Amino acid sequence: MAHFAELRRQGPFTPAVAPNPITGLDDEFFAVTSYAEVVEISRRPQDFCSGRGSTSIADMPAEAMEFFGSFITMDDPRHARQRGIVSRSFTPRKLAGVLDSVERICTEVIDDMCEKGEVDLVEAISQPFPLLVICDMMGIPRSEFGTVLRATNVILGSGDPEMLGGEENIFSALLGAGMELTGLVNELAEHRRTHPTDDLTSALVHNEVGDDMLAPQEIAPFFILLAVAGNDTTRTATSLGMHLLAEHPDQRAAWQADPDGMTADAVEEIVRAASPVTFMRRTVTHDLSLCGQDFAEGDKVVLFYGAANRDPVVFDDPERFDLR
Repeated sequence: MAHFAELRRQGPFTPAVAPNPITGLDDEFFAVTSYAEVVEISRRPQDFCSGRGSTSIADMPAEAMEFFGSFITMDDPRHARQRGIVSRSFTPRKLAGVLDSVERICTEVIDDMCEKGEVDLVEAISQPFPLLVICDMMGIPRSEFGTVLRATNVILGSGDPEMLGGEENIFSALLGAGMELTGLVNELAEHRRTHPTDDLTSALVHNEVGDDMLAPQEIAPFFILLAVAGNDTTRTATSLGMHLLAEHPDQRAAWQADPDGMTADAVEEIVRAASPVTFMRRTVTHDLSLCGQDFAEGDKVVLFYGAANRDPVVFDDPERFDLR
């Protein structure tokens, strides 16, 4: 983070370049490293849009963006429509069921870890826990958990040859993993249309009279988003959170002594310190100025959350890990 701190001292926007894996050329963008500017850009989607790219600095074909990113790669009104459909599926009764599932699966993975003795934390807890919750929520059978885990690891680790399963071409590996998840969830959705249960897939393929619902081709991208993004953020926060607690035994002891009083603040501090989402990109929709910086339509801005979460203007002693 020292490099980001130096960039932030120079100003909130830093011109930068990143290699484009498609063209082989460098893509220019502005690195955004200060808290206030990250928040300001995030709250102005009409000026800084997601629909031209949000999870990749490089421009990707629109079909590929939406296949792997669903509605986080869209702008309104399409974004609002899909998000609204999904949010209506999370009724109070459904959320209560999700919480029950979270507690049950948490107990299951911890008990399994305890039976094994010494384990790799990521393999024993961080990796299976969020994905088991997501699969249970969607109604994916346990027999397919290995398939979902393998495919999501390919998508998450597309820059790591170890995660590509021997496939040398990154794009072939990504497409293959995406198609594997698509086939799985499309088969489940088709079954749920005639045999509904209490899972999220059933809720997404049935609607109340007059309500809109996801089109068949929109179901799989939503599941890929949930299985990849929802899994990765929780996995990373859990892993880095445990690392931080190991490095700060006084904070761990304080939390253990007062879980009811400290948990809410502790979770916020872990998310701040770990910043499990590295960056998101936005694209300038028209010529404008922000905080003294002129932008042209089409300029890319990349929001670096870890840097913003260590902005000394907002956080006193930002490098200190303090759960209280």
